[in-house]
Amino acid sequence: MELVNKMASPLDLGFLSNFSNLFLALFLFVAAYATLTKTKILGENKTINFIAAMMLAFLVVISPAASEMIKILTPAFSFFAFVLITIVVLFMFVGVKADSITNAFRDPAVYWFIIVVFLLFLLYAATVVYGERIRGLTVTSEEGVDDSVVASAGKVVFHPKVLTGLLIFSIIAFAIRYMVTEHS
Repeated sequence: MELVNKMASPLDLGFLSNFSNLFLALFLFVAAYATLTKTKILGENKTINFIAAMMLAFLVVISPAASEMIKILTPAFSFFAFVLITIVVLFMFVGVKADSITNAFRDPAVYWFIIVVFLLFLLYAATVVYGERIRGLTVTSEEGVDDSVVASAGKVVFHPKVLTGLLIFSIIAFAIRYMVTEHS
């Protein structure tokens, strides 16, 4: 019988996985509260914003599918934000003024690109979380053929080639839209 080495290490942070739901709730609360306070969607009452942010964080944490989607989206958005900030800092490093960068982000092509990337991340997370459920709705007959129309549609929609084609078509559509619109 082989003994497993269970020596303590200062870099062993495996115990933090037990607190993942707590970190998720805290992250969602802070993000929701900051968004509600900045946009003033629910007004300027901080108590209402606090309660709404708390309820959103609570509802997402008790939903396993929503929690899984947030856990998938967070690293992707963090990487996207890191790349975006790095690009901005590089432009500022070579002498581009902050006003020019701000005006560039106000350009519809730029913010639509960011929105499309956000939606693609969201679509990816949804396919990871719900893709198998949609594919799992099959009713296999004795011959081994799927009888469910929903299962067949799910296999087609969530196939990697179809998703790649949609990505390419959306990039082409935005490129054409960008070339056709006038820029002053």
